[in-house]
Parts: sequence; C-alpha cells; structure tokens
Amino acid sequence: MKTKADLRKIVRNMTLREKLSELTQIAGNMLDKTTEQVDLGPLSALEFEREDLYAVGSLNVNLRGDRLNEIQDEHIAKNRSHIPCLFMQDVIHGYKTIYPVPLAMSCSFDTDLVKRCSAMAAKECAANGTHITIGPMIDVCRDPRWGRVVESAGEDPFLTSEMAVAQISGFQGNDVKNDPERVGVCLKHFCGYGFGEAGRDYNSADMSEIRLYNIVLPPFLAGVRAGALSVMTAFNTLNGIPMTANKKLLKGILREKFGFDGMIVSDASSALEIVEHGYAQDLKSAAKLCIEAGLDIDMFSPVYFKGLEEAVQCGIVEESLVDEAVLYVLKTKERLNLFDDPHRSAGDDNAKKLFWCGEHRALAKEAVLKSCVLLKNEGILPFDPRKKTAVIGPFADEKNILGAWAIASNAEKTVTVLEGCRKFSECIFAKGCDHGTDCGDESGFDAALAAAAQAEQVVLCVGEFQDDAGEAKSKTGLRIPRIQQKLIRRIAEINPNTAVVLFNGRPLLIAEIEELVPAVLEVWQPGIEGGNGIAELLFGLHSPCGKLSMTFPANTGQIPIYYNHLITGRPQKGKSKSFCSCYTDSENTPLHPFGFGLSYAEFSISPVKLDAEELAEGGKLIASAVVSNKSTIAARAIVQLYIRDKIASVCRPVKELKKFIPLDFCAHERKTIAFEIVPEMLGFYDADGNYKTEEGYFEIYIGFDSTTENYTEFYYKGNYERKI
Repeated sequence: MKTKADLRKIVRNMTLREKLSELTQIAGNMLDKTTEQVDLGPLSALEFEREDLYAVGSLNVNLRGDRLNEIQDEHIAKNRSHIPCLFMQDVIHGYKTIYPVPLAMSCSFDTDLVKRCSAMAAKECAANGTHITIGPMIDVCRDPRWGRVVESAGEDPFLTSEMAVAQISGFQGNDVKNDPERVGVCLKHFCGYGFGEAGRDYNSADMSEIRLYNIVLPPFLAGVRAGALSVMTAFNTLNGIPMTANKKLLKGILREKFGFDGMIVSDASSALEIVEHGYAQDLKSAAKLCIEAGLDIDMFSPVYFKGLEEAVQCGIVEESLVDEAVLYVLKTKERLNLFDDPHRSAGDDNAKKLFWCGEHRALAKEAVLKSCVLLKNEGILPFDPRKKTAVIGPFADEKNILGAWAIASNAEKTVTVLEGCRKFSECIFAKGCDHGTDCGDESGFDAALAAAAQAEQVVLCVGEFQDDAGEAKSKTGLRIPRIQQKLIRRIAEINPNTAVVLFNGRPLLIAEIEELVPAVLEVWQPGIEGGNGIAELLFGLHSPCGKLSMTFPANTGQIPIYYNHLITGRPQKGKSKSFCSCYTDSENTPLHPFGFGLSYAEFSISPVKLDAEELAEGGKLIASAVVSNKSTIAARAIVQLYIRDKIASVCRPVKELKKFIPLDFCAHERKTIAFEIVPEMLGFYDADGNYKTEEGYFEIYIGFDSTTENYTEFYYKGNYERKI
C-alpha cells in the first residue's frame, strides 16, 4: 500500500520527461511486441524514444490478458520508479458477453438489472486485464440524429443519474481496490456533449446555466457521489470553450463544487484538437491551457509529452501543476491496488471460464427480455407457436446485432432471431433484402413474399445496422432504408399477421411502418442473446415490459423533442393553432412519448392519494395508487412518478420524473404503490448553481408514461437553499 506521502515521494524523484510520460496515454497495440520490435511509426508522431515506453502512464487496450500481464511485468521492471501501467478500455455494454446497448438497458427502468450486467462485464474485462472501463456515458441526449444516443440512458437527467449509479456500483463494487473482479469507471463525457448543435457529433454546444445545472450536470454529480474513479472530458466546446481546457467546468465545478478528487482524462486527441478549435495556437499553448484547466491525462496526442515539456522549460507553466496531475494518476493506481497487485485478476485460464459462460448468457437474455419495448400491438402478439411462422428481413438471421463498442466480442456467438424462433415454431426463412442504406436490390423479394404467403404469421426483422449508430454516426434522415420500407409494404399486403421487429440504436421515424403493420416490437441492438430473448417475447413466454427512455418523434422537424419541456407563455390548448406555440403542419406531440411501452397484460391505476395535503420543510409525504393487472397474463409494470412545480422563480418543466418502480404482477393481481416525497425532490438549481426549494403548490403524477394525467396536488411549506 502506498500512502499519499509515498506517492509524493515518487513524484519528487521523477524527471520532467517521466512525469509527462505518466500523463500520456497511448494505444496498447504500440506495445504488443517485444521491445526490440516496437513499431516506431506512431511513436515517432509522439516523439517517443524507446525508453519512454516504460514510463508511459496508461494504455488504451484491446489485448489478451496474458499479453497484458507480460507488458505490465516489462513495464514495472524497466520503469525507473517501478510504477505500474494503467490499462483502460471501452467496455460499454458487456465485454465478451454482450448485452443490449445502454439506450436499450435504460428502457428496462431496472437499476438492479443494470448493476448485475455491469458487474458481469467487470468480471470479464478484469479477467482480461482491464483496470478501468471508459464509461458509462452519462450525457443526457435529446436529439436522435446524434449517433451516440445509443450509448446513453436517453433524455431524462434523473433516469440517467440512476443508471449511472447502478453502473458504477456494478463495475466498481463496494471495494474496487481489494476486489480484483471489479474495475474502475471513467464517466464520460464532461460535459454538454449530448447537446451538439443539429445533432452533429463533436459539434459546439451552447446553453444557459439553468440548463447546464438542471439537465446536463446532475448525472455527473450523482456519479461523483457514487465514487467514480475517473472522468473523461468531452470533445465539444461549451459556450465557446473547449471542454478539455475548460477551467470553469473542470476545476470550478467538477473539482471544487462537486469535490471530485479522481483522475481527469481527455477523450482521444481532444487536447490536440483545441488547436483546431482555434482556442490554442500550438502544442505549447494547448498544453498550458489544458494543465491549468485541470486535465491529468492526455490521450493519443503529443500535447503533454511535447508541448507541456516546452511550456515548463520556457517558464509559462509551473512544474507544480504537472506534479499535481501526476499525483492524481498515481492515486488512481493506488485506489486500484496496482502497486501491490499489478495483474489483479488477469489471466487466460480465468478468462476462458467466464467468457460467454451459461450464467452470463442467461443474464444477457434477461436484459433483452426487460429492455425491448412493445410500441404497437393490435392483438396479433403473442404469436401462436403451433402456427407456421415466416421469419423475414435483413436482420432475421443477422449475427451482427451487438451494437456499437462490442469490440472485444465475437458476433459468431450471437443467437439470431431465426435461431430463436425455430425453438418455438416451424419457420420459413427469407432474407428479402440487404440492410444497407444504398441497397436497391429487390431480387430477394419473391422468396420473401412466397414465405409470407405460406405462413400464418410473419416476423419481419428490419431497421438500422449496428454500425450506423455510435460515434461519428450522426444522421439527418431517421427512416429505415427505402428498400426495407418497400419490403414491409409488400409483406403486409400478402400477410396482415405481420409483426415488425425493429433493430436500431436511436429513435427512428416509424409512423409509416406502424400504419402498415399491426404490431411493432422495438428491440434496439440486443446483444448475443438477442434471438432467444426476442423469440420468447414474440411467442408469449414473457410479456414485453420496457419503457422508452427517449421520445420517438413523429417527424424530423420536431427534433429535439423531449417530455420535460417548459410550458411557454402561449401553450396550445385544445385543437386551435391560433397564435400559440405549435406547428402549422404537424402536431406538437411525438409518435411515442418518454416512458411509453405496451404489455400483453392490461394494467389500470387508481387516482393518486396523499396522506396529507401539505409537506413541511424537513418532512415527508406519501403518495400512493393501486395498480391492477386486469388480465390473465403475468407481466411487469413500470410505475412512474412525476412532479410539476406550478410557480417558481425559474420557469419549471411541465413534468419531471422523480421516481419509478418496476413491479411484477401475477394474473389479476393488485398492488398498492407508495412513493415517499421529500423536499429534496422539489428543488432546482439557479443560474449560480445553488439548489433551492420554494414554497408553493406542486402537482404529483403517478402513471405508466410521461403523458399521464393521473395527478393530485399538495402545498409545500418551506424554503431552503444550499450549494452543490
């Protein structure tokens, strides 16, 4: 164990060049050979010498655990201070055993499930040598044109915060230092990355302090309070300042207001990119801005290794700032116990026992079952397994349904929808067409139409290919490819008992699809157990229970569209569109709202009851309702609680999610749901970042999605204000 004094002594004994190496992260494949065979191509760009390799502080890795152990041993032996190397990797929704993408997982509204899946991912990647996962991504997202919504928990800051805490708890556990089957997390992307203009990746974000404090920052505050070991800066500028060099946000808010004492890492080359932003003239000035802002690790750029060396040597940066950054990095390594146990649980034998094992696959399938969202069902689902089923479409027998960032897995381990359906029903398969956006080949239509004609029911698998959502995958068009739309129309004409199974990594425009078919099941990018989970839902072994964590727009012109908007001074009331906040050519309402999702069961909810009409400062109030399963089908209901502050010193949203409960019901079962309301749930941040509650009337809603009108009101008697 290294004390803080021990770590400071290490820093004092390091040369400037060694310190800068410690603050630089390179790709692991640069060390995936013996010392004598290292490829100096990329090293030349960083101006690394051979000896610098063993002073580099961290690697971004995707290598086998046994090789990482070798690299670690070589690194410690040849590092003058014997500092272990830190191995980081993007483990976003599973390592080898891939479960549904984060946007899908948030639709489960099940923090326990998210925690268990994260712990599974931690166990697998730790066995392969990873120390920190570069995630979770906790950017609040309101624009489905942005490809990285697939990595998010959607549009709501409270749900995103809950999912963030669940993932941190799963990855890091209760004692990440002494539990080698856990890994640290790196919260990303601090901050505003989800608000890039026009939904374009890496684009500028500009927002008020009110939006910043109330929408963007809460998940990061929740993550810091949950003990996240590190934070990654965002690529974007926020209000004109690149986040990687944003002193106000990194030091002023993250360090000082939030009290974060972990490691701050740049995103890939984002330190260098502040030159391209026009915020710094050269490497030296970029290094000065970044180190003064509080950035500790420079990933994939020469800004620190080269530019910071020049800045210190010419006297424009105090070396004490470098020392402070190095200390944050060393503290993180100590918090992972790397000085005493540099291998942790890494080892090939351990890894082989875990990867794609039965227990992990079962958990991945559970995640599929709880994250799929039934968007439409006019009584044709669940399908009858005794009837002949046509399984059609470009994704019917597609194994690449893992989603973005499944870089360490193997698609051949995936169960396809066709494979899953064949376990329940006699199936006829026809691909129909390819999934590509530029594909116009209809040569497979005849076989698909013949299959639909022969079958009594059709599973039609269409949507967006996994590589079309993720980083640098922004889109202006959110419809599925024309060839697939045409296939849907032709199949629906042949066989009206057609259920569309929709694969995608973002909300799409699907109003036309819903007009053509009687059922639509949103399955996102479901991971390796996708086919099994989807088939069990289609044939009624389980009822879908997922709820949308992101609004589905009715058309592109509504974007960005989200449920927790302000009411405006001229809200539309009724059908009139005269001089009110509305569109002349469209309704304001989305196709499907936040929190929406159907079930095979039929649920009802009673009016909201309160145990008191007034809530005092420091007190509590109980809001309750009776939820009834009126059907013969066992199913899960996700009950959601929203609050509206009717009058405030800052205009407040029409509704805000404050709590939710996923509950399993037997046939005809009734349950009384009770929520505890405390003053902390009623507050908001002002433009100075002060959290306050104000006396007045509040509406409290309990229902099954964000459009619920099942509410009552109470009076809050109290006022208080606190700093973050």
